[in-house]
Amino acid sequence: MRKLAWVALPYAAAVFLAEYVLPRKGLPIFAAALFLLAWAGFLFRGPARRRILLVCLSAAAGFGWYAGHWAMTAEPCEALEGQTFSVMARVVDYPLVTDSYARVEVRLTDASLPRVRAALYLYDGELPALAPGDTITAEVRAAAETDRFAYRDVYLRAYLRGAPEVTGRWRFSWLYFPQRICRAVKDSCERVFPSWASPLVKAMMTGDTQSLKADQQTYAAMQSCGVSHVVAVSGLHMLYLVSLAQLLLGRNRRGALACLPLIALFVLMTGCTPSVVRAAVLQTMMLLAPLLDRESDALTDFSAALMLLLLVNPSAAGSVSLQLSFAAAGGMLALNGPLKRWAGRRVRGCAGQWVADSFICTIGATAFSMPLAAVYFGCIPLLSALVNLLCLPLLEIVFCAGYVLSALGMLLPGAAAVLAWPPAALVWVCEFIFRAVAALPFACVYTQSAAVTAWFVLLYGSFAVTFVLRR
Repeated sequence: MRKLAWVALPYAAAVFLAEYVLPRKGLPIFAAALFLLAWAGFLFRGPARRRILLVCLSAAAGFGWYAGHWAMTAEPCEALEGQTFSVMARVVDYPLVTDSYARVEVRLTDASLPRVRAALYLYDGELPALAPGDTITAEVRAAAETDRFAYRDVYLRAYLRGAPEVTGRWRFSWLYFPQRICRAVKDSCERVFPSWASPLVKAMMTGDTQSLKADQQTYAAMQSCGVSHVVAVSGLHMLYLVSLAQLLLGRNRRGALACLPLIALFVLMTGCTPSVVRAAVLQTMMLLAPLLDRESDALTDFSAALMLLLLVNPSAAGSVSLQLSFAAAGGMLALNGPLKRWAGRRVRGCAGQWVADSFICTIGATAFSMPLAAVYFGCIPLLSALVNLLCLPLLEIVFCAGYVLSALGMLLPGAAAVLAWPPAALVWVCEFIFRAVAALPFACVYTQSAAVTAWFVLLYGSFAVTFVLRR
């Protein structure tokens, strides 16, 4: 394990302890105690000294940064709960408009308020035409529980008392070009693909599931089948994107360099969610390793991605998306290698190897994430491996075709609409599979049942005992 992993993993462990176990007021004490404990490392020599210093100092930094970040962001917002006041802010993304409310995310710019990201809700009236980079003034009332969205860098929720007033444009509004590109891709996708296919295609490309959730039957079937991850932009989509870029640009040094800005743009377009940032860091390190004549180390890449997210926002430790994403990546890191070696001795033929690899990836991704899904969502999809095997190859084609045709649709919408019918047919096939499998008995079981909970605990308890006694 490399030095970076010895720094990143203790830092992440300290942040998770601060989020879920330790009292926030005591975090500076824990940080100081670990800082003093680090000096004990000088009693040792060689690698032991280095590891003690790295572990203690990085854990101390995790406790200290969590406490400091919370004091600078969430605590000032908590003092505003229930108050009515005027704000000056900068719009950071296009508004979300539903049948019952509208929401716009902004960055507060008023000198008298904390400079944090806020979500403003409007239930009566209509928002003006807002775009990223617009500066606004508005009268708002701060909501209670302002810290409940801190994991996604939103520290203040407030209700608009009337429509906001647009006062101008930020001089650096051009920095929001990824949001504009994302908006253009969504609009082109809706023009090019049939109305029944565009919600899934748009969700796969940009992570916008608002239209997909309107089809409650299909979305519920996807959850029951355990394939909701195909619309939660993650490592799967990053792999599709890099594969498409390398197919067009070539699998060489030039193609690898061209993928790096494309990855950064994709991350910004999809909102910098934990799953896509993790995938971007891992993919970037994999692309850079041969360019820098270094060997990519999976554990180091994994821990570096986690540390990066928790450095930017330590409260992201409370994000279900982050936990599921890293649990899936950790499962593949721990299990894919042994399972592939086991299958390699028993499976013959290209087709058999492909099927085995598909099942192994699904098993690795769900082994560690399934307990979290059972706790947070109360359901356990039992046929997810089968559905992934049937649908993921088709959805890879849909994802790549979606970007190519959406780009073409900005220039030649008529031709792109004709070419969109074959991938749209694949969308229909996948949605048919989702609904058909979800209708099968025991496609998904629920933890409200005591028998299911007992079975699940026994299953993972058996895995734990087998791992401990494996020799």
